[in-house]
Amino acid sequence: MERTAMISGITGQDKINEEISKYKNVENVHDLPAAFHYCTNFLGKKLIEQFGFKEFDKVVEYHINIIKKSKDEKDIKILSLGSGNCDFEIESLSNKYNLKCQFFCMDLNTDMLVRGRKLAEKYKVSDSFVFLETDINKVLLEQKYDIIIANHSLHHFAELEHIFKQVNNAMFEKSYFIINDMIGGNGHMSWDNTFELQEKIWEMLPKELKFNHQFNIYTPKLIQWDCSRDGFEGIRAQDILPLLDSNFDFSWFIPFFCLIGRFIERGYGHNFDVNNQFHQKILDMLWGYEEYCLSNKLLKPTQLIAVMMKKAPPPPGTTSINEMLEHKFIFFEHPSEIYEMDDTRVKLFFEIEDKTDVNKKLAKLRQSVRIVIWYMNAKHIPLGTKRRRLYKMLWKFIGRPFRIL
Repeated sequence: MERTAMISGITGQDKINEEISKYKNVENVHDLPAAFHYCTNFLGKKLIEQFGFKEFDKVVEYHINIIKKSKDEKDIKILSLGSGNCDFEIESLSNKYNLKCQFFCMDLNTDMLVRGRKLAEKYKVSDSFVFLETDINKVLLEQKYDIIIANHSLHHFAELEHIFKQVNNAMFEKSYFIINDMIGGNGHMSWDNTFELQEKIWEMLPKELKFNHQFNIYTPKLIQWDCSRDGFEGIRAQDILPLLDSNFDFSWFIPFFCLIGRFIERGYGHNFDVNNQFHQKILDMLWGYEEYCLSNKLLKPTQLIAVMMKKAPPPPGTTSINEMLEHKFIFFEHPSEIYEMDDTRVKLFFEIEDKTDVNKKLAKLRQSVRIVIWYMNAKHIPLGTKRRRLYKMLWKFIGRPFRIL
C-alpha cells in the first residue's frame, strides 16, 4: 500500500517546535541496542568483502582522500546537513583522521549546535568548524562544497525537492554527496508485505522479546507505529530514494535492512541479551531471513549508505555518464530495483495471504450484516426468527455461511 505524507502544514512552527524540543537534551542520537550492533557485524563482513571497510566514516574519509589528490586538504570544504550534535563530524572525521578540512555544520536546533561548539573546543578543532543555525527545509546554499554529508538527517526533512536542488547547485562537477539514511515507509513504518512476514516471525518469538521499550508496554502482537506523528521523524522517508535517483548519479549504492530492523531497533532491540545463546540463535535466524530476502530482491531495504555525484549527460560517442563514478553496489545494482519492486513476489514465496483480499471480504461481510439488520428492522423481524432466510442472504453477499450470534 502506498503511503503519502501530508505535506501541507507540516512545516508549521508547532511541528518545528516539537522537533526542536525532542532533541533539546539528547546527547547521543545514535544510541542503539546491542542487538543492532550484533546484526550489523553480519552486514559489516559483507561490506568488508565488497568495499574493504564497513564504517560510514571510512566511506567519507575514502572520498576525502580522492579530492586531496587535486586539492590542498585545508581548502576542502565539507558541509553537513542536519549535523545535530556534530559528534560524527568532530569525533569520527576531524579528530579521528586528523583532518585539516573546513567543516560547515548546519542544523536548526540551537542546543545541539551549542554542544557541537563545546565538542570542537574539547578536541581543539574549533578553527576548522563553522556552525550554522538554519532551517534546512528553506536553506539557500550560496557557496560550493567538495563533500556534502547527510548522516541520518534526510528523513527529518519535508522539502526534499528543494533541498536536493540546493545540494546540486552547491556541488562542483567532482563533488560528492554522501548519505547514511532511512529509505523505508513514511514514519518508519514497515511496508505492508514486510510487516506481514514480520508478524509471522513475531508469532514464533518468546514473550520476553515482545516488550516495547519506547512505549513501555508488552505487545503480544507486533505493532505498526507512524513516527512522523511526533515532529518530523521519517516524514517523507519513502520519497528519499526515488528523488535521489532523479537528481544524482550513484557511485556507491549500499541498501540494507529490509526485515530485521523492526526487531533490533530501540523499541524491541533492548530485549535481546547478546550473551544469551538462545537470543543469539534468534538473531542469527533473523539475519538469515534478512540476507536471503535482500539477495533475492524479495523485500525493499529500509536503510541506505550512498555516494552520489551531479548528474552528467554521456559524453558524445560514449556510454559513460561520469568518469569518476565507481559504480560499487551490494544486493541491488540500481535504485529503481527497490522503489519499483513487485511487492507480490515475497507473498508468493512465503505463501502469505494477501490481506487486501481479506480486507475486501471483511468489508463485504460488514456490508452484508448492515443490509440484514436494515432488512430485519424494516420488516420488524426479531433476531433469531426466519434464520434460514437470513443465512441465504448472507451467503449471497459473502460467499459462505455466516452464523448470527
